[in-house]
Amino acid sequence: MKQQFDAQTLLMFAHGHTCEDHGSATALYYLIDGTRGWAEQVGLIRLTGDLECVACSPDLVLHLDAGAGSFKTIPLEIKCPTPMFGNKFDGRMKIKHLIQIHIQMKAIESDFGYLCYWTEEASYLYKTGLDSDLWVLVEEGIKIWREVV
Repeated sequence: MKQQFDAQTLLMFAHGHTCEDHGSATALYYLIDGTRGWAEQVGLIRLTGDLECVACSPDLVLHLDAGAGSFKTIPLEIKCPTPMFGNKFDGRMKIKHLIQIHIQMKAIESDFGYLCYWTEEASYLYKTGLDSDLWVLVEEGIKIWREVV
């Protein structure tokens, strides 16, 4: 039986859900020029091969003009750190989010992706390339996790 989330966790989820539109709008404001206005929500995407047990859901997938009528798909992940509990976002990318964007890059076969942290005070937009050394570690961890599960 799945355990219920506590009240504080539910408040944090609600904050993130409410603010995600602001984060998307902020990130797209800076990124939309290269997309010719084409970004979409795609839902759940699975990895392939030995990693098909893993799925991800980018907040948005950008379609960047690659010339000659072709487009390159790029994941955009939005995070809305909560000011609840007296915390203030320090502007540094979190490793768990870096891993999340790597899984998204692999799922849509992209060599880079964007991660946006949105708060009421400031927004931080990161472009990150696919790090093959990090991916080897993530892939190994996923396979070990799958064997255990």
